[in-house]
Amino acid sequence: MRRIAIYCRYSTELQDETSIEDQTRICRDLAKRMGWPEPTRIYADAAISGASRHNRPEYLRMMADLEEGKFDALVVEHVSRLTRDVEDSAFTMKRAEFHGVTIYPANDNGSPISTDMANFQAMMAEMARKQGAQMIHRSMTG
Repeated sequence: MRRIAIYCRYSTELQDETSIEDQTRICRDLAKRMGWPEPTRIYADAAISGASRHNRPEYLRMMADLEEGKFDALVVEHVSRLTRDVEDSAFTMKRAEFHGVTIYPANDNGSPISTDMANFQAMMAEMARKQGAQMIHRSMTG
């Protein structure tokens, strides 16, 4: 029997607080479609950037639980909710693999994500995050 966890995150206070609820619903729906039991652990970082794993309390709690073997499958809406940093992606995927935890992005309809694909998606998310920051900086100085 699988033990399912969900991780959700949104980046800024400017985003809708219902984003966590929406992400949780999408992840629960995937678990249900896959015939998995109801997720027992939900981790949610609200209004915290995915730029670094070090400043996200729920991510850190999730990783501690992962290393203690409290779940064996993690569902996220999209890899960018888990991380927007290549180094953090490599760290997360390596720890998950070592501890036998499979990560399932709901946007991939139940396909587990490979380390290579997670790192590629994290690289794209990191680039988008940096480009967005540059545009905001340019607007503020203009």
